[in-house]
Amino acid sequence: MNLATTALLGFGLSMDAFAVSIVISFCVMKLKNVHVLRVAGSFGFFQAAMPLFGWLAASGFAESIRPWDHWLAFLLLAGVGAHMVREGLEKSVSCPNWPDPTKGKALFALSVGTSIDAFAAGAGFVGLRVDIIRTVTVIGLMTFGISVVGMLFGDRLGKHSGKRMLVVGGLVLALLGLKILLEHLIA
Repeated sequence: MNLATTALLGFGLSMDAFAVSIVISFCVMKLKNVHVLRVAGSFGFFQAAMPLFGWLAASGFAESIRPWDHWLAFLLLAGVGAHMVREGLEKSVSCPNWPDPTKGKALFALSVGTSIDAFAAGAGFVGLRVDIIRTVTVIGLMTFGISVVGMLFGDRLGKHSGKRMLVVGGLVLALLGLKILLEHLIA
């Protein structure tokens, strides 16, 4: 996977973190740099760690799934993308009923919740030519940066823009899955 494709993957996977970052910025009474860094750091870490864990978990099965790994990558990325599009089209956006969603159990739950799709994507990397360290680093750094933007500009962007970005991210992931499938079928 080349760097441009890796960056697109990172962008697509980070859109749910972006949307949640925007919502979190509405849920914090007075947004401070510490809030932004906690959220972006946690989201970036989990978005980087989860595909690595997915890749490691699926690596044990690499030889048995090699004949259809491109289908697995396509189905996982398209499925995650479709889920993100569906979430982005839902009308409700609400703050969790936690005192401070930028720390503790709340932040942990949000970090894991926004990175589950990255675990599935990582499992789809098995059998593909992926530099896993570079890939998870790009995903983590991109998520960190996009989460900072989501937190800082949440008030300006509005709640509905965050939901629209889930749709964009979902479409990017689905198209990446299709690209991987077509590359293997045509080659």
